[in-house]
Amino acid sequence: MANTSSFNIANLLKNLNETNEIHSTFRLEDALDLSVVGVAESTEVDLSGTLTSITGGIALSGNVSTRLWQICSSCGKKTEVPFKSQVSEFFSTGVDDDEDFEEDYRIEGDEIDFAPVVRDYIAASVEFSPRCPECAVSGFNTQTFRDPDDDGIDPRLAKLKDFLK
Repeated sequence: MANTSSFNIANLLKNLNETNEIHSTFRLEDALDLSVVGVAESTEVDLSGTLTSITGGIALSGNVSTRLWQICSSCGKKTEVPFKSQVSEFFSTGVDDDEDFEEDYRIEGDEIDFAPVVRDYIAASVEFSPRCPECAVSGFNTQTFRDPDDDGIDPRLAKLKDFLK
């Protein structure tokens, strides 16, 4: 396993249209906590795909997989689940600075750091109302569960019901 999420791209920067296969396993140094879902510190990440040298930078196309923790929106149980996503990203050399590409990942020296890309893809891809496997199978959802004997009126506002008669 690689100690770092960086990949040397010196040969790609020298040759336009050059392609390199990558297969990298590394650990995310920092935890990612999005309240109901996240990645624990030092979680192992697998990244595979291709890096292609194109005008203005390097294109990444591949797949990322890791493990996430999530808090079930139905029962509140914390579980660990697999995460897999396709990745397609552009890393800019900064040579052809264009205002339309301010959001690009920048190449620093001869290396690309994949950790920010992985973190961004996780943040953009996760479900923010996750369900644990048990609740997903049973269909149980405390947010939509209603007592059949409940008339749906908040007891604090029950007196107002009389004004509508």
